[in-house]
Amino acid sequence: MIENDKNVKKGNNRSNRVILTIINLSFSYFSDKGEVPVLKNTSLDVFENEFICLVGPSGCGKSTLLNLVAGFLKPISGEILVNDEKVNGISHNRGVVFQDQSIFPWLTVYKNISYGLESRGVDPKNREDIVQKYLDLVQLEEFKYYYPRELSGGMKKKVEFARTLANDPEILLMDEPFGALDALTKEFLQIEVTRIWQKSKKTVVFVTHDLEEALYMGDRIAIMYTDPGIPLTLFNVPFARPRDIEIKSDTEFQKIRRNFINEFRGLSEVL
Repeated sequence: MIENDKNVKKGNNRSNRVILTIINLSFSYFSDKGEVPVLKNTSLDVFENEFICLVGPSGCGKSTLLNLVAGFLKPISGEILVNDEKVNGISHNRGVVFQDQSIFPWLTVYKNISYGLESRGVDPKNREDIVQKYLDLVQLEEFKYYYPRELSGGMKKKVEFARTLANDPEILLMDEPFGALDALTKEFLQIEVTRIWQKSKKTVVFVTHDLEEALYMGDRIAIMYTDPGIPLTLFNVPFARPRDIEIKSDTEFQKIRRNFINEFRGLSEVL
C-alpha cells in the first residue's frame, strides 16, 4: 500500500519551514453551459526548498492550481499564503516555467536571461553578474550570443529556466515543462533541472503527467483527482539524493510505480 507523507530521506534539500500554504481553495470556470468546478476546498503545505510534484489526469486542476499560486487567477474562496502573506496577484517571488516555449526569439540567450532584471531596473553591473551566474549554472556560457532559432529544444528550455531563476523567485512553478520534448531531451533535462535545483535551493512546484518523472525528481508527490471534492493524496518519495537516472530501472523504483498503478487505477491516463 502507498504510505502518505512519511519523513523525508537524508540528502533532500527540504527544510521544516512551510513557505507556501494553500487553504480550502476553490475555483470554477464558467461558460455558456454553466459553472465547471475545478478545485474544491483544496489544501496543501509546501516546504522551503522542497521539490513537490502535482500528478493527476487531465482536467483535475493541476495547471489551474499552479496558475492560482502564480497569481494569474483568483480563487472563488480560500486563500494562498507565501511566507504567511496572502497572494493577491503576480510577483517576481513566484517564477513560472511553462510547457510552451516562452523565450523571446528576437533576443539572444544573454538578453533573454537579462530581460526580467532590466524590466525591474536592476543595476547594469549587478545584472551582468547575475546573468553570468545563471549562464554558468545552466552551462550555456558559450551560447550566450546565440538566438533561440540557433538552439536545440533542450537548450531553449534551459534558457527559460535560467531567465526565471535570474529573477530570484522564492518559489519556482513549472507546468509540464518537458511535455513537448522528445524522450532523450526530456531525460537529459530531468537530470539537469534536478542538478540546478539542488544548487539553487529553490522551492519547486512541478506539474507532470509522467509518474516516473515525479518519482525521479520529486521529494513528495501530490495526487489530484478529477472529482474536485477529493482531498489531495500526499506521498513521500523514499529515495535519498542525489539520484542517478538509472534508478528508474531499479527493482524498488518499479515496485513503487506498480503500487501506484494498483492503488490509483482511476489515474490510468497518468500511470
